[in-house]
Amino acid sequence: MISGNPAVFISYSEAAKDTVARPFREFINSRGLYGILVGDEPLPDMGAPDPKGKVDYYLNKSTMFVALATPDSKLENGEIQTRQNILLEISSALERPHLKDRVLVFRADGVRLPSNINPVYQALDPDDVSTIFPIFEKQATAWQVLRPLASEEAPVEPSSPESEPPPRDSDSAPTGSVQAAGSLVELSGLVAGEEKENAGAIAARAHLAASTALASLRSSEPLGVHELNGLYLERENVLPSSAELQHLFRTVIANVGAANAPGWFWVKDASSDEVRTRVLVAAMGESDSGAAREAAKLLSHDPVGLSPGQLRGVLRAALKAGESSHGKACLRLLKKQGSRADLRVLASELDAHDDTESVGSARLTIQSREGPQAALRALLTSPAMLDTEIEENLLRSAKQAPRTVVSEALESPAAPVRKLGLQLLDKSSRIKKADVVKLIEDDDDESVRVLAARIAIKRRWRLSDGQFARATEKVPLFFDQNKLGVEFVALKSIEELERGLDWYGAKTYWIYEALARKSPTVRARLSKDLDNDFADLKEAGRQKYEEIIREAVEADLRKATGVDITKNQSQEIEKKVSSSLDKYLDNWSSLSAFFLKRFQIAALSVLADDPGPKDVRFGRRFLGDGNHDIASLAIKILRERGEDSDVQSLVSLASSSWREVRCDAASAALELAREPRSVAFELLDAPNADVVRIALQGLRGAGLDREQIEKIWPLLRNDQMAIRDAATDHIIREGDRQQLQVLLEIYPRDQYYYSVMARVDRALYAPSWVRRSAQSLLDG
Repeated sequence: MISGNPAVFISYSEAAKDTVARPFREFINSRGLYGILVGDEPLPDMGAPDPKGKVDYYLNKSTMFVALATPDSKLENGEIQTRQNILLEISSALERPHLKDRVLVFRADGVRLPSNINPVYQALDPDDVSTIFPIFEKQATAWQVLRPLASEEAPVEPSSPESEPPPRDSDSAPTGSVQAAGSLVELSGLVAGEEKENAGAIAARAHLAASTALASLRSSEPLGVHELNGLYLERENVLPSSAELQHLFRTVIANVGAANAPGWFWVKDASSDEVRTRVLVAAMGESDSGAAREAAKLLSHDPVGLSPGQLRGVLRAALKAGESSHGKACLRLLKKQGSRADLRVLASELDAHDDTESVGSARLTIQSREGPQAALRALLTSPAMLDTEIEENLLRSAKQAPRTVVSEALESPAAPVRKLGLQLLDKSSRIKKADVVKLIEDDDDESVRVLAARIAIKRRWRLSDGQFARATEKVPLFFDQNKLGVEFVALKSIEELERGLDWYGAKTYWIYEALARKSPTVRARLSKDLDNDFADLKEAGRQKYEEIIREAVEADLRKATGVDITKNQSQEIEKKVSSSLDKYLDNWSSLSAFFLKRFQIAALSVLADDPGPKDVRFGRRFLGDGNHDIASLAIKILRERGEDSDVQSLVSLASSSWREVRCDAASAALELAREPRSVAFELLDAPNADVVRIALQGLRGAGLDREQIEKIWPLLRNDQMAIRDAATDHIIREGDRQQLQVLLEIYPRDQYYYSVMARVDRALYAPSWVRRSAQSLLDG
């Protein structure tokens, strides 16, 4: 990022940080803006704000405000809300004179914003955040926060200097220092008004020389990403001095997690160990905290790992410096690669460090790897420290956890710890039905109750209908209640299920699916039921309720008269039965469409698991259904029994449907196609990164011929970052070294994206451990 560029405050939910907020920030950073996520590390040239007033500090520094209102909370009435901090930050931005006319809100479908805020908003798809990039660009350009891309990123054509070549010592090549001095001489001519054809190259080279000198005198900051990319265009003509090379290297390291900083070209002749040493030195002693932090992150993903001495050296340097973001990164490194011996050696430094939360997390993570019993006991007093890594470590050693300690975990006030206790008992096969029943009946957290029910059903322990209803009465968001419901009722006998099967009964579509899986008779009638929209089942249900009503009416009449029913009374009874039945069926009519869909899903679920040749017609019939689950099951049937003639319908669905359906349809189309290559080319036109990735997977292994390159090349300039990344990764995987070098030469001749250049540069010139570590960083 470049010092002095406009800052954009991004309001987000912590739950959507990695999936929505960070990709959005990476995009606006690639456009030369500062993307500010409060809670992340402070930006290098924004100063060190008061931790208690970060929001106010950053709002005052910002020139534009963007809110990402994701669906984070579902209320009992079904209303979906975004996180409260987003609403407060929108209000705060609207109260600031310099921001109130530069507030841009992106709202996910279904999210309700309070009427007292009532901002103008744009649509947000949390599954594909890149769809908001063009909208942001357009609005930011209109507010003059962002310059138009064409003028801002116009590539510089490499050319040879007009002036005399730099002096040489004998026949040797010019040194970097001589070249730097020469560029400054040529720059003086430009400043004086001379016109030079290669002015951009001269200025870029002179800038490297000046910024390197300035860094040693008064500034510790690396180059900006724009400057680095400008130099990269001239890379074949730039011979850095050792000091300039270090300045370039620290810039690349400082931006290694941002995906838009190329520069490994300049260290291509260094060995893998030499590069690792450079990164290690940066993590231990780099004066720029951002570069030191990113170096530590790069090392934390290194599959080789550091020696104990190196790890302790990095930690001591970071903890001594006291810089919070660098310290956090190094403590994450300790979490991943440290041991209890490291904790003992570094005890005094860790005890003195201000970030007690990160220190505690590192200690507990290492304990969970090497001393799970102690870690579990520690969690009982510090339940907030539990995270995914600690949980996985403890579950791997579940049998070592004492039953007494696990029992205490089941009584913990923290729901995540209670769930961990349940999983430990289950994994170690020490769980009892009484354990899960107690939690189902007494626990006040729905996720704990659902987990208990899942474990009981997996172990084929029969729960009562009331216990299952209690376990799933307030299910967590995105929980598949229907799948668990089918598994629950499937534990009953066929006779019990047959008695409970009823079109007009609550959730009896679970019983229908369970019966179809257990009873050959019901399995055999699935096709007929789908063909006639379950007419037989509806009629059986109608007759059942007609008899129930008739019995009730007759019983009331006998009670009232005390005598047997006469012929005249029989006619009266039939009228009452008919009237009551009509009312009953009318009450159900509003739910008929919903019930039909649920029964169709039940039938198709069974067919899709093992479709016969005749079942393919249901795949074709339901492929375009407006219900997500039905369309997915139709694709599953076609995948097993479809033909090449079904491919075009699947391709169309891949471009226009829900995310999961798009991916399933694209994969099925490639599997069924007689000419999968042409289908893959067609899928490349889909405006969706997931589909494009699947299409590119279909082209793997064939190498990059001319036709492939012509089809994939436009994707490198696609508006969606995820599509550009997928196309770049495919070219890197399939292309040879020469093809990648040619790409670096010709790609910048038109509008281009830094991230494409950076990815190819890293693939060509970075050591393999750097490539793997950097990719892990970019993947989050």
